[in-house]
Amino acid sequence: MQRRKFKKRDRSISKKIWRIGLGVLVLFLILDAYLLLTSRFFNIKSVEIVLDKVNCTDEVTIKKEASFSGKNFFFVNIQKFENQIKKKYICIKSANLTKDFPDKVKIEITGREAIATLILLNTEESTHSASLENIASIYAALIKEQSSDKYLVDLEGIVFSKAGQITGPKLFFRGNLSIGKKVEEKIVENALEILTKLKSFEVNVSNAIIYPDDSFLLYPLIGKPGIIFTLKKNIEIQLASLQLILTQAKIEEQEMEFIDLRYDKPIIKYVPEKSNYGKR
Repeated sequence: MQRRKFKKRDRSISKKIWRIGLGVLVLFLILDAYLLLTSRFFNIKSVEIVLDKVNCTDEVTIKKEASFSGKNFFFVNIQKFENQIKKKYICIKSANLTKDFPDKVKIEITGREAIATLILLNTEESTHSASLENIASIYAALIKEQSSDKYLVDLEGIVFSKAGQITGPKLFFRGNLSIGKKVEEKIVENALEILTKLKSFEVNVSNAIIYPDDSFLLYPLIGKPGIIFTLKKNIEIQLASLQLILTQAKIEEQEMEFIDLRYDKPIIKYVPEKSNYGKR
C-alpha cells in the first residue's frame, strides 16, 4: 500500500515539475519574442538600393518609398513593397528585396527593356484595316499621318515610357496608346519574330503598321512587295507560305506588288507590266 502511495506522489510531483518547466519555457519564449520585436538592435540601419536599367526613378526616391529605416527587421513586408513599387512605377519590371539579419535590407530593381518603338498614327484612319485596295495610299500618307507620340514597349507588351529616341524596330500603331497600357504580349512577339525572319528572306522592312484588328502591314524597301500578315493566326505557317511565294516568284521572274497572307490561300497582286492576273 505504501509503495502505491509513493508512486502516486512521485507521479504528482513529476507532473507539477513538468507543468512548471513548461510554464517557464513559454514565459522565456514570450520574453524572447518581445525583445526581438521591440529591441533597437533589430531596427533597420542600412538600406542598399541597386537599380538596373531604371529610368523613371532614382535611388533616393526608392529609399523614401520603402521607408524601411528604423523599422523592425521582422516587420518588413517584402511582397507588399514589391507590389506597391511596381504598380507606382510602370517602368519597373521586377523588384527583389532581401533581408540581411539583423538590420540590413537590399533592394534590387530591374527596369523594363524596350524591344521596339511604337509610333502612334493619327486617329482619323485608325479604324481602317489593311487591304490591297488602300495599301498604296496608306504608305503615301504615312509620314504625314504619324503623330509625335512615340512609346517604348517591352517583351511583355507593356507600354512603359515615351520614347526620347527610336529604340529597336519602328512599329507604327493604329489605335490608342498610353503609358501603362498593355499591348497583347503575343501580338508584339509575333510582330518582332516576323521582322527577324524577313531578314533571312532578304526582305528589309522600312515601315510596319499594327492595326486594331491585328493585321500587320509591312512596307519593304523599293523593289520588294508589300506584305500583310495577321498576328492572330500561326505566323510560322504564314512565313512558310511567304518563303514559298518568294522562291516561286524568283524562279518565274515575276514581280509582285503585294502579298496578303491573312487567308488560307494567300492573295498575290502582281505588277501589271509583268503579269495581268492575280491569284488566290
